[in-house]
Amino acid sequence: APANPNDAEGQWLLSRVRLRYNDTASALAAAEKAVALDGKNADYRWQLAQVVGEQASDASIFKAPGLAKRFKREVEAGLAINPRHTPSMIGLMEFYYRAPGIVGGDKKKAEAMPDQIMAINKVDGYIAKVRLMARLDPQPPTAQFEQVWVQAVQADPSRYEPHLNLASIYASGPTPRWELAEKEALNAKRIDPDRTGPYSILAAVYATAERWSDLDVVLAEAEKKIPDNLTPFLRAAGTLQGTGKDLPRAERYAGKYVEQEAGPSAA
Repeated sequence: APANPNDAEGQWLLSRVRLRYNDTASALAAAEKAVALDGKNADYRWQLAQVVGEQASDASIFKAPGLAKRFKREVEAGLAINPRHTPSMIGLMEFYYRAPGIVGGDKKKAEAMPDQIMAINKVDGYIAKVRLMARLDPQPPTAQFEQVWVQAVQADPSRYEPHLNLASIYASGPTPRWELAEKEALNAKRIDPDRTGPYSILAAVYATAERWSDLDVVLAEAEKKIPDNLTPFLRAAGTLQGTGKDLPRAERYAGKYVEQEAGPSAA
C-alpha cells in the first residue's frame, strides 16, 4: 500500500526503501515530505541528508558543490535537533573528509570525530573509525579492521554490523577462517534475519566444506526471509565454481539467481 502522504514516518520509511532500490528521485521526494511534516525529527533529517549525499556522489562536477552544501546543511539541521545523533555525526565526518575546502571540507575536523562519536556510542565510534581508516589508507591491513571490529563486538554484542564485518573478514583472504566466519555470520543472522549478508557468508562456509544439508537449509531460509534478493545463491554458486565441487549444483544456484530481477541492496 502506498504511504499516507500526510504520515511523516510512512514517508521516511518509503524514502529508505526507495533509496535501497537506488531510486534517488523518489527517495528525495519522500524524505522532503517527511521533513516538511515533522521538521524536529533527527532521523528524518538524516534520511534527507543521505539521499542528497547519494545524489552528490552521482552528480556531475558542476552540480556536486551545491548538493554537497545541501548535505552539510541537512546534517547540521539534524544535529541541531539532536547533537548526539551518531549517524549524522558519521555523515558529517565523511563530509569533512571528502568535500573540498571551498564547500566546508576539513580533514582535521574529520580525524577528530571518531573519538567524539565514541564518547556517545562506542560501536558507532568504531564504525566511524573504520570508515576513516579506509579513507586515510586505500589498502590498510585487514588485521587493523579486524581488531576494531573485535573491539566493537566486545563493546556491544547485540549490534549487527560488527558481527557481519568480522564474518566477512574471516571468510576472505588467502587463508579463510571458516569456523570463525560461521560463528560471526550466525550471530549476525540471529540479530537481523532479514538481511542477505549473513546468509551469503554461511553459503560460502557450507559450500566450501561440502555441508550440503546445511547449505540447502540456509539458502531456503534466505529465500523465505528475503525473497526479492537471492544473492546467497550467487555466493554459493561462485564458491562451488571456484573450488570445482558439485558443478551441477553451482549451475542450478546461478540459474536461480539470474532468473530473478535485481532486488534492493541490503548487506
